[in-house]
Amino acid sequence: MAGEIDDWQSGKSVLDCNNYMLTNHISSDVMFVVGNTKDKVPAHKYVLASRSCVFYTMLCGPMSEKTGKPITIKDIEPDIFRALLHFLYCDSVDIDLDNALPLLYAAKKYSVKTLEGRCLKSLKSCLTPDNVCTVLEHTSVYEETGLKQFCLDLIFRQAKLVLASPSFLELSMGCLETIVKSDRLAVPEEDVFDAVVCWAKRQCEKRKVQFEGPNIRQVLGKLLYAVRFPQMDSKYFSEVVSDLQLLRSEEMILIFRYFCGNRVNINGFNTRQRVKRLTFERFAGLGSGWNYTRDRGDIISFSSSANILLNGILIYGSHQTEAIYSTTLCVYDAEMKPLLDIVDEMGTDGKQKCYECYLEEPLSVEKDKVYTIVLKMMGPGSYCGARGRSTVTCENVTITFLQTEKNNNGTSVVQGQIPGLLCETLPE
Repeated sequence: MAGEIDDWQSGKSVLDCNNYMLTNHISSDVMFVVGNTKDKVPAHKYVLASRSCVFYTMLCGPMSEKTGKPITIKDIEPDIFRALLHFLYCDSVDIDLDNALPLLYAAKKYSVKTLEGRCLKSLKSCLTPDNVCTVLEHTSVYEETGLKQFCLDLIFRQAKLVLASPSFLELSMGCLETIVKSDRLAVPEEDVFDAVVCWAKRQCEKRKVQFEGPNIRQVLGKLLYAVRFPQMDSKYFSEVVSDLQLLRSEEMILIFRYFCGNRVNINGFNTRQRVKRLTFERFAGLGSGWNYTRDRGDIISFSSSANILLNGILIYGSHQTEAIYSTTLCVYDAEMKPLLDIVDEMGTDGKQKCYECYLEEPLSVEKDKVYTIVLKMMGPGSYCGARGRSTVTCENVTITFLQTEKNNNGTSVVQGQIPGLLCETLPE
């Protein structure tokens, strides 16, 4: 033979061969010019059309470009577009906090639903109080309303940590306003004020103006009225707020009169109380070695003395080593009608006793009605509770835990899994 055949196909999967052809530009028949740098990115019509209805219409439909000219894509950067192509060719892509949002945008633009789901799952799994404000900002840019609500839920659950994070200081006015105006921002109003003032100080630095009352007020604008001064401790208001000379004299007088019991109209300042976070922990003791049997859930019923929102539950983790549990969480009403069903995974480190498992959206719990929680887990033995209490009171709300006759894994009022409920009050 004149020479050896370049055999890169033998013993390779379809995805391996696709990747080789993409990487080495073999038999490419379409060219993209991408991003501000106008990178030329070759690809294959067959692959793109087979994986995306948008690409199919673009490349093969009646309105497709037949001249063979390069296709310009201005709103996606080259590295993100190449990552999109890699997923289309190989069904895999590396997703992290830096590329997840622009990759999500690309997936939505070209209707790649599986990639959309992976981007959202990656973003949700890596959100922390330190980075959630950064992601929240980007959800507005990419018009991701579902992810925006997920970010806000995390912010409201861990508000104290979020308000103290460096990324909070970089929020836009619009996102800051969404947070501060919400009834669900369940922290003392003094903490809200401190965080807003720190944000204003950062804005003064950016504008290169002195950090003083009139400038702070100008920076905050109407947002100043979202801070609920009437809900503050009167001593804090007198010693801290007044010293900043942020409020006008007549406004100060009206708020002081409000503290003294004169519930007059105070010129647009919000007097409404924010919600309170409630954790109902039902066990006084701790054990270990709680085991799990397939198709048998840990079940507990409860009722509340007031209308509240159920945000999630506490779950015991592994008592031996690091482990990942497969979990299914269901909540039923008194007629055993399912209200939600969440399938997820929970990682544990073998040291931490309890983990917080949150619902995607808060669930309304009506006063005196019975609800039943069913938790199915697959994994190693875990910690468990002992010496359980049938009633637990927090902020004048009493939760009553009840026995159930369902196919239970052993959890009861006095022992077992589901050590607590994560709730919040309704705005007053």
